[in-house]
This record gives sequence, C-alpha cells and structure tokens, in this order.
Amino acid sequence: MTDISDDDSVSADSVPYTLTPTGTELRYSRWAMGNVYGPEASALAVPMRIEQWDGNDFTTNPDENCSSYNAADLQHVDSLGTGSTTPSGASTLVAGEAALGSQIQLSPPGIGNEGSSALQYQGDSWLRFDWDNTADTDATGTANFGRYRGHDRIIYWREVSQ
Repeated sequence: MTDISDDDSVSADSVPYTLTPTGTELRYSRWAMGNVYGPEASALAVPMRIEQWDGNDFTTNPDENCSSYNAADLQHVDSLGTGSTTPSGASTLVAGEAALGSQIQLSPPGIGNEGSSALQYQGDSWLRFDWDNTADTDATGTANFGRYRGHDRIIYWREVSQ
C-alpha cells in the first residue's frame, strides 16, 4: 500500500505501508437434540450436540468445547398419564456433544405414567436451524417414557452412562 488518506485529504506519511491481515474462521452450525426412550421409572438423559456444515452434510463439531447448556433452557410439554417430568443439570459441551454422565436429565414420571414429553432447547439464536422448511427454530426432540416398539429378539435394551 502506498497511500492512505481520508475524506478531508489528510494523509499518512512513512510509505510504503505493510499490512498483515488476519482472518477468523467462521462455521455454519446448528444446535441439535436427539430423541430419548426408556422406562417410566428411570431418569432419561437428553443427547445434545452442535453440528457444523462440512460442505455435504451436518456433522458433530469436534472443536466445540465452550458452549454451555442448562436445564432451565429446556422447555417441555408432558403427555404422561398423571405424572410429569422435570429437567435438571447443566454443563459444557465436550468435542461438540453433551458428555455422557453430564447430560440434562429428565426425572422419571413414575410407574404407570407412560407417554411422551415434547422437548425444545432454547439455545443461542445463531444456532437455530430451519428444521421444517418454514423458519429457523430451536432444536427439538421427544422423550418417551414407558413401552416402545423395538426389535422382536431384544426384551429390553438401554444405554447407561456412568
């Protein structure tokens, strides 16, 4: 660069100027939440992650280690017999995901209170996504308590994190 001047013709001395611009990496990302299933007598852990667009598909962002989440931001609408569930917990994503053992937990609604709870996580506005081709919305999922149809040869299967 050999000249710098502003609108009123004031210019700077000491030409030539050496500039070293630096950039910031930007990623197109979204907050995603999975569905969760289990018995009505056990707490359920809600799987959440931040996904980034890699040019072909959304994949979990392994570099994301600073976004935090809190049960207070998880909205839910119960359809559970006479029982209800309450979300609890808070933590920070590790390698783009809510780490096993520190996910938001939904309290058990109690024996006989089968049904589902519609979930919506109200995260940062820039992580909303057009999930249904109408408008950008927060991540959604479903928690199903009680019986659900699985494979005929498996009586009961549940992933447990310690």
